Amino acid sequence: MIKHPQAQAGLAQRPWLIAVAIAAAVSLWLLSGQFGGESAAQAENPADAMHTTANANALMEVQVRQSVAQSIAVEKEIRGRTTPWSEVHLAAETEGRVIEIYRDLGDRVEVGDPILKIDPRAREQILSQARAVRAQRESEYAASQRLYRSRHITDTQVAQAKAALEAARADEKRAELDLESIVLRSPIAGYIEHRAVDVGDYLKVGTVAAKVADISRLKLIAFVSEQDVRDLKVGQAVKLSGPESNGKRIGRMHFVALTSDAATRTYQVEVEIPNPDSLPAGESLRGRIQIGDAPAHKLSIGLLDLGDDGSLGILALPDDEDVVQRYAVKILRTESDQAWFGNLPESLRVIIRGQGFVTSGEPVAVQRVES
Repeated sequence: MIKHPQAQAGLAQRPWLIAVAIAAAVSLWLLSGQFGGESAAQAENPADAMHTTANANALMEVQVRQSVAQSIAVEKEIRGRTTPWSEVHLAAETEGRVIEIYRDLGDRVEVGDPILKIDPRAREQILSQARAVRAQRESEYAASQRLYRSRHITDTQVAQAKAALEAARADEKRAELDLESIVLRSPIAGYIEHRAVDVGDYLKVGTVAAKVADISRLKLIAFVSEQDVRDLKVGQAVKLSGPESNGKRIGRMHFVALTSDAATRTYQVEVEIPNPDSLPAGESLRGRIQIGDAPAHKLSIGLLDLGDDGSLGILALPDDEDVVQRYAVKILRTESDQAWFGNLPESLRVIIRGQGFVTSGEPVAVQRVES
């Protein structure tokens, strides 16, 4: 076709219009490639897209260790301090000044040993007079009986003579006891733990002069809860451990209170402890009392999970599925950084790593660790 001469002349005069049209066409082509490139890449690489989806749905991996329950002795634990088996505070039974000391602090005494002596003053004379009066009253009573038989006195007069005799005998006995009381003696075997007086001190009746402690046996005093006291009985063996005992001493439950302390709601128990080595009282001891047997798992205390309600538990997997379960546990016994846990299935897989990232009911990927 032959173009009109004027049109050909117009194009020749405006070459920039042609350049603009070509630039616009190229830009449209480039833009169409940019927006469609990602979809095309995905279509050409479907494996990459599936990998991204699989990562989003991957299971949390945990390490587990197989645990099987063992039968162990179930024990109750008590803690307390030892005291002497008996202590006696010796008080003066008569008044007077101390004139002699027989025993010092720490000395061993037996039953009846003298500890101190009080000035007898006129007590010997008082006793002599009381004995003389008693002898006189005996003679008077004997004479009254003879006179009564000869009908010279009445039976009332005989009764009066007998009453006078009994009064004289009582006065003599009091004088004897008062004289005996000037020597303060120990009523038990033990050691002098305290002496409050010295020679020259004046004692009044009831003044505590010394204390004697018997440590041939010791007494462990402890307080237990209402739940624990139900399992404790007089006569039970108690394994004792402490700084000096090293777990080798055995005591016996001596007393279990039947009523609780009103303030603490706890029950007092006492354990009798033989003490052939005369160990001092006041030692802190821990006692274990076996109350039966139960199945338990020995696990690290670090595996414990604390529930929102304060309950103790562990996270584990049952043997038949890889789904996390939280098991409430009861600590039956502790050993250093491990403990024996009760209330668990006979066999289970305990999560030992990764338990902080999973929750009960969650399926997991399992990596087993040999014991």
